[in-house]
Amino acid sequence: MRTFNDKRIYVLSIAILAVLFSGCIDSTKSSQEITPATESSSAPAALPTEAPPGDPALSLVKKLNMGSNLELMAYQVAKSTHTYGLVAQKHGTDRAEPIVKMKIKEALPQYQERWDKNLASAYSKQLSDEELRSLASQGASSPYATKLMSVRGAVAVDMKSESSSLLNDLVETALSQSVSDN
Repeated sequence: MRTFNDKRIYVLSIAILAVLFSGCIDSTKSSQEITPATESSSAPAALPTEAPPGDPALSLVKKLNMGSNLELMAYQVAKSTHTYGLVAQKHGTDRAEPIVKMKIKEALPQYQERWDKNLASAYSKQLSDEELRSLASQGASSPYATKLMSVRGAVAVDMKSESSSLLNDLVETALSQSVSDN
């Protein structure tokens, strides 16, 4: 039995996807400043892993660590649920955040690869293989850096459609474990 409202999590995850995903490349930066995405927390960002050489979109996502926002988004969705309040009630307000973050971090490996593949798929719908390879190898120096920034909105829409359930599943797993832990 679930202890939180699935519809509320779904709506919140869509809103957070829109806000945070659009920030994976800071729109205040020029195209000359494209850098790998990092978390805003004090924890070190996950190191990018190598993508298969035949998938330029996944190579780009991995090289720029574009999927690193999944952990932060999951926490923000989790924190806005009724179940987070139950975790705080059970473990104390000061312990709820580290417990939920730990459970998200523990569950993250089950979801990160699919998240990155969904992100790669979204970018491959907007950019050609040549553009993706150029961006992965040249970063901000690529002649397609500006185009990468211009497709963020379309990528965010695709991610909302394709990845909201994945984000919800991650949050549900982490919260369920947070509530059930002693």
